[in-house]
Amino acid sequence: GQPRLELVAIAASAAGGCDTCLEYHLKAAREAEVETRHIARALNLAGRIRQATSGKIDDLVRELESGKDDLTHS
Repeated sequence: GQPRLELVAIAASAAGGCDTCLEYHLKAAREAEVETRHIARALNLAGRIRQATSGKIDDLVRELESGKDDLTHS
């Protein structure tokens, strides 16, 4: 339903760093009467996603800057 959709959108917006999207979905979640604790959990998840991916992104940037072309390896 709509509350679950807004929670997913909140987590995705926050993890992606889109403040405009996050503001929109926070407002929509409030209008859909999503509980504050659920919003907090979605934001917590987003923070963990950002932390987990930031290291990988840093690695990819270093590889690109060093001239490495094949970024498909694990």
